[in-house]
Amino acid sequence: MRGPSSDLRFPIHGVLGPFTAVGAEGGAPQRKPGYFCGFKNQSRVTVLCTTGDADKVPEFLREECKQRKSFLGKTRQQEAVKAVDRGLDLQTRKYYSENASDVARRYASVSGGIDSWFDVAFPKGSQVLDVGCAAGRDVLLLLKGGWDAYGVDPCAELIDEDLRTEPALKGRLSCDAIPELQSIPDQSFEGVLCSAVLMHLPEETLFDAVFGLRRVLKPGGRLLVSLPLDTNGSPVNGRDQKGRFFNGLSPDRLELLLSRLGFTCIGRGENADTLGRDDRKWVVLLFALGTDGAERSIDRIESVLNRDHKVATYKLALFRALAEIGMTQYNRAKWLADGRVAVPINVVAEKWLEYYWPIVSCGTFIPQINGEKPSSPKPIAFRRLMRDLAERFRPRGGLAGFLIAKRSGKLDKEEKNLYGQLMGKLINTIRVGPVRYSGGGGTSLQIFSYEPSSGCILMERGIWQEFCLMGAWVRDATILRWAELTERLSRNEVAAGRVIGLLIEDPLPEREVSDARDLFRKAEITESVWSGAPLAKRNFDVDHAIPFSLWRCNDLWNLFPVNSSENRNKKDKLPSRRLILGRKRAIRQTWEKTFEAFPVRFRTEAASFSGATITDDPRWPDILFSLFAEAVEVTAIQRGAERWEP
Repeated sequence: MRGPSSDLRFPIHGVLGPFTAVGAEGGAPQRKPGYFCGFKNQSRVTVLCTTGDADKVPEFLREECKQRKSFLGKTRQQEAVKAVDRGLDLQTRKYYSENASDVARRYASVSGGIDSWFDVAFPKGSQVLDVGCAAGRDVLLLLKGGWDAYGVDPCAELIDEDLRTEPALKGRLSCDAIPELQSIPDQSFEGVLCSAVLMHLPEETLFDAVFGLRRVLKPGGRLLVSLPLDTNGSPVNGRDQKGRFFNGLSPDRLELLLSRLGFTCIGRGENADTLGRDDRKWVVLLFALGTDGAERSIDRIESVLNRDHKVATYKLALFRALAEIGMTQYNRAKWLADGRVAVPINVVAEKWLEYYWPIVSCGTFIPQINGEKPSSPKPIAFRRLMRDLAERFRPRGGLAGFLIAKRSGKLDKEEKNLYGQLMGKLINTIRVGPVRYSGGGGTSLQIFSYEPSSGCILMERGIWQEFCLMGAWVRDATILRWAELTERLSRNEVAAGRVIGLLIEDPLPEREVSDARDLFRKAEITESVWSGAPLAKRNFDVDHAIPFSLWRCNDLWNLFPVNSSENRNKKDKLPSRRLILGRKRAIRQTWEKTFEAFPVRFRTEAASFSGATITDDPRWPDILFSLFAEAVEVTAIQRGAERWEP
C-alpha cells in the first residue's frame, strides 16, 4: 500500500521500536511488552499503533516509517495508553477481551451478512479500512474478494485470536479505535467499513467517532455501516445480559449526523441476524462523502414557501422556527422508530414569541392575518396577551429583559401566569393552523401532524434533515416572504423593508453579555480561554465561541473570557478543532464557574441546546463539551466558516 505521507500536515519522523505500555482491562492497569509504530515531531511522540508482536505492525505504517528518516526509541507510557484505550464502553470491551476465543470462533463460523454489500460499496482493488474489525473476519473476506483491506480494533485479544489461524492477516490488523483512529493518517482510505460498532459508543463520543471516520476517508470515499434493531424495528438500547452497552442510535439519526458532515446516503437495507438471534436484525447504510444525493425533501419545503395559499404569516413563522431549531437546537428533536421525527411544539412556540414580540410591540399596528385591523373583532389569537407582556417589560429591557428574567427564573407570579397563558395561545395557534394546513391539510401532501400525547410536531425524517441542512436558506427565505406578505396584508401601508427590520431584530443583542462579563471579572479569571495568556482584570473581552453572526447565540455556555487582541483577530471565525480539544480543561472550568454563579440560567440554556437537563448528570461538562465541539464542526462544514487559532 502506498504510504500516505503527502496527507500529513507536519514534517515528522517514523518511529518503530519496543516499549512497555500500561493498558486498562476491566479497569485494572496491566503492563504489556510490545511494539509501537508512530511519528516523532520535535519532542512529542505520537503513537500510531501498539501491538505485542513487531510483525503485527500494519504493513502500510511500516512502509510509512521506511519512507522517512528512521528513529528508534521508547515512547512514554501514557502515549501508548492513548492508542489502545478509546471511546468504547469499558464494560463492553471487558466482555470482548475476556471472551475473545469464543467470540472469534462464533463470528468466523458465519458470514457477516454485510459482506453482500461489498461489491456495491467499494470499487475492486480499493483500499478499505474495517473499523472495529474484531477477529478480522470481514477483513479476510475483503482480501479474498480483491480489496486491499486493513482492520483496527481496540481489543488486542480478538486480533491475536485471528492472527493465530489466518496468516493472510499478518501485518493488516492493529489495535486502535474510534473516536481518534490515531494510527490512520488523514484521507488515506477509499472505503471504510464500520459494522456493529457505533451502537457500543457512549453518547458523548458519537460525533467524534463519525468525524474520525470522515477524517480517514478520501473525498468521494464510501462508508458502509450497520446498526442493530429489535423485533419491533426500534434501536437496541441499554445493556444486554452479557453486560454490553447499546446506546440506542437509530439509523435515521446517524444519517442526519453524517449528512451534516458532508455524507450522502446512497443505499439502505436490512439483513437478518447471521448468528440466528430471533430478536435482532440489522440495518445497513451506505454513504458517499462529498457527493450529491437523489431528489431531497427541500422541494416540498420550497413548495409551501412559494405556492401554498397563505392568509396569515403562520406557515412562514413555523418554517422559520423549524429551520432555526434545526440549525442550533437540533438536539431537541426525537427520532421515532417509524422513521419520523418529533419536535416539541413548545420549542416552536418559544421561537414564535421572539418573532412576533417586535411586531406586536412596535407602536404601529401591523396585521398578521388577512383582514386584521386595530378594531378587528378577530385579531391574531395571541396579540392581546403578547402586548400585555411586552408592556410589562417595556421599561425593563423589552424582549431581552424578559428572556433573561425567564431563563434566570426571575419572573414574578403574575408574569409567570401571563407567560403561561400566552404560550397556551401560541401552541394552539400553531397546532390548528400551520401544522394542520402546510402542504395540503387532510391530504397526502400534508407535511406535519401533531401528537397530543407527546406534545410534538411530527414530520418525515427527510423534511427534518432539510431543515437541519438547509436551515440558513429556509430562514432567510421565510423572512423575505413574511415581509412581503405583511406588506400585502396591510394594503401597502407597512413597507416590507420595515417588517424585515423587525423580523431580524435580535432578541438578545450581541453586546448583551453583561452577566458573563461581571462573572469573569468577579471570579478573577486570570487567563484567556483560547491561549492561556494572562488577562487584565478590567481589560478583557467576552468572546462568542460560535460567532454571533453565525448562531445569534448569547447563551452563557457560548461566552468565554479572552484578551482583546485575540477577540479582534478571531472576529467571525470558528475555533479550530485542535484548539477546542487542546483547551478543553479551560472551557470546562469556565462553564463550571458560570454554572455556579448562574445555575438557573445556565441550566435552562444548556438544556435548550442539548435537548435534556444535562446539568443533573455528574458528567455534564463532558457531555456539553462533546455537543459544543460537534456544533462547531457542523457549523464550519455547513456555513463554510473560516477557522482560527491564536
